[in-house]
Amino acid sequence: MKKIIILLLSVFLFFSCAWNNSVNEKGVKIENDKIKISASIVPIASIVNYIWWDFVDVQSIVPAWVSPHNFDLKSNQVVDIENSNLIIWIWLEHIDWFLQNIIWNKDNLILSSWIDLINWIDDDEQHNEEELQKENQYQKDPHIWLGIKNTKFIASKIKDKLVSLKPEKKDIFVKNYNNFVLELDKLIQWFQNDIALKKQKEFIVFHDAYNYLFNDLNIDNEKKLVFKPSVLSDLSSNDMKKLQDKIKLLNIKTVFKEPQFNDSNLQKFAEEFDLKILILDPIWQDISKDWYINNLKINLNNLKSIYE
Repeated sequence: MKKIIILLLSVFLFFSCAWNNSVNEKGVKIENDKIKISASIVPIASIVNYIWWDFVDVQSIVPAWVSPHNFDLKSNQVVDIENSNLIIWIWLEHIDWFLQNIIWNKDNLILSSWIDLINWIDDDEQHNEEELQKENQYQKDPHIWLGIKNTKFIASKIKDKLVSLKPEKKDIFVKNYNNFVLELDKLIQWFQNDIALKKQKEFIVFHDAYNYLFNDLNIDNEKKLVFKPSVLSDLSSNDMKKLQDKIKLLNIKTVFKEPQFNDSNLQKFAEEFDLKILILDPIWQDISKDWYINNLKINLNNLKSIYE
């Protein structure tokens, strides 16, 4: 009798564990061999989810609604990163200087390696020439995930890396990657159709993060004014005066802000000069598989306002 009870308990525990490994709390099937991936920022995590989705457990190191420019790793995140099978990072951002010290022995994918980088210095008034030479990476625009061409390269490299980790799932990864590129192309065509034969106006951006995107959309950067050279410091009185003069001279009506920053100075500035505030979100709100496409559509729709 005792043996029967032990046997029944063993069977119960076996099926209990099997059930726990096969479904989550919503009853959705879980793959037992999911790969744990840490992506440095939310948009990269969203692309990973689009290409692999059910076959990965992906996290964004920098949480949603948080800027990577001034983000510091927490101790519990270091543990999560150490437990990851793959790290996907840009190697141009503030967060990357922390990552390089803890992932030297981890499988990782550096996305900036294949990108034609744009020269860019954030907050150049706080760096002397010697510092800029020492920290050479800061001379390149880190916002590579915002460019359409770059995003296709990034998605392709992620797809190739995932295929190398899970070759038996190659057909799924390739199909999802192709669908992702198709959705990007459809959005760009939608944007271009709506602005066809219209003239671009001058505008203001809160933060100079969109050079790759503007280049791909053929937006004239000469008609772009930057409210803050750095998101970490306020405008000088001299810069503010120059910006005010240009607004009056060029009759600027649109300013784009980022939802990650609550800037009362920008709000007061917009009210003073009767500027319409619209959102350009460089970081995204969600790592879900559809959010990269959703956020890009919102950004493109708002950018239509600079055409008449």
